[in-house]
This record gives sequence, structure tokens and C-alpha cells, in this order.
Amino acid sequence: MMKNSLSRRFLRSYKKNTAAIFFSFALTFLLLTVLLTLIHTNFRISGI
Repeated sequence: MMKNSLSRRFLRSYKKNTAAIFFSFALTFLLLTVLLTLIHTNFRISGI
């Protein structure tokens, strides 16, 4: 019984960690995309 509750608790925290990792990865990807877009538009504007 003790082992079952322990594994359940571990699974719950594991799911939480996976969500946090996915969230941070998505934020990093979004930040990179925004930075690339800004740099691209800056070069476009300076080109004009």
C-alpha cells in the first residue's frame, strides 16, 4: 500500500515537472522567434 501511494505521488510530481519543462521550452522558442523577427525587420528597415 505504501509503495502504491509513493508511485502515485511520484507520477503526479513527474507530470508537473514535464509540464514545467514543456512550458519553459515553449517560452524559449517563442522568445527566439520574436528576437529573430525583430532582427529581420530591423535589417529590412535599415535596408530601406
